[in-house]
Amino acid sequence: MLNFGFNILKKFNTGLLLIGSFTFFACDDVIENNIQGKSVPLLAPPAEHLTSDNFIAFIWGEVEGALEYELEIASPSFAGMVYLIQDTTTAELQFSQQLDPGSYQWRIRAKNGSGTTNWYARNLQIDSTSNLALVQFVLITPADQAYLNDSVIAFSWSGHHAVNAYDFNLYNDHTGGTLAETASGLIGTTHQSTLSEGQYAWTMQAFNGHSSSDVYAATFSIDLTVPGSPVPSFPPDQATVGDTTLLFSWARPADMGTNPTYIKDSLYFHSDTLAPAGMQFEVDGLTHPQALTAGQWFWRLRSFDQAGNISGYSDWFTFNVQ
Repeated sequence: MLNFGFNILKKFNTGLLLIGSFTFFACDDVIENNIQGKSVPLLAPPAEHLTSDNFIAFIWGEVEGALEYELEIASPSFAGMVYLIQDTTTAELQFSQQLDPGSYQWRIRAKNGSGTTNWYARNLQIDSTSNLALVQFVLITPADQAYLNDSVIAFSWSGHHAVNAYDFNLYNDHTGGTLAETASGLIGTTHQSTLSEGQYAWTMQAFNGHSSSDVYAATFSIDLTVPGSPVPSFPPDQATVGDTTLLFSWARPADMGTNPTYIKDSLYFHSDTLAPAGMQFEVDGLTHPQALTAGQWFWRLRSFDQAGNISGYSDWFTFNVQ
């Protein structure tokens, strides 16, 4: 921010001199809107909402000038609060929360650096239905389409007070083909398996004495294969180059993991004056353009895959830029 200050002397008819100080700000200074008198439109759930769904999406409208929104959920109300269920700040216009049966009040206000709006609140009732077909469950881990580099997998999902047991099934590919493992009548919301490298799908279904939930499914992959170390190509070791903008290039050995198309490289290089910190770049392809100053430079690489497996480093190559 540029800040220029000076004094101005102005002579009035009375003969007095008035000395004033003025400050000018650069065009990029930010003046935030005053939002204190504005309202936050509450969109969902509606006022006095009664539902048997325990997974609630709270949605509100945008307030011009707001930078973020503060959401609070209390039970049974803020005036007679027994539990503060949620107190969060977000820049988004919605927030989802799983709630047990009971009475709730939720409220929201908009914020920026200059202040806040008033709170705007609504009441909400989750009934105590035991019909699991009306309950929404969430598969927590592994997340859908996750890539993992561990053979011991901890499965977890959301629960519900009306569930008597859960059924878990594991399949050997993403399409739910061959059944690899099954566990029926699980009381808790977790299950652990030791698996080999490959692609999998898993499902969960909840039951009680008179109803069942939908079947929830997700896929994941286990990749235990560490990529091979990349091989530097240009500039070659001990080279002298006359151009200060170079196109670094290298080769990469074949990867035999579950997703060999997803391989990236970390490129490291430093000069004799930048060592040991140097510079680092994450590169999708097999080349990287870089402008360098004259002097001696060193560079090397290593690869990593979608599951987080990391190769060893390549050899250091050195070259001189004239």
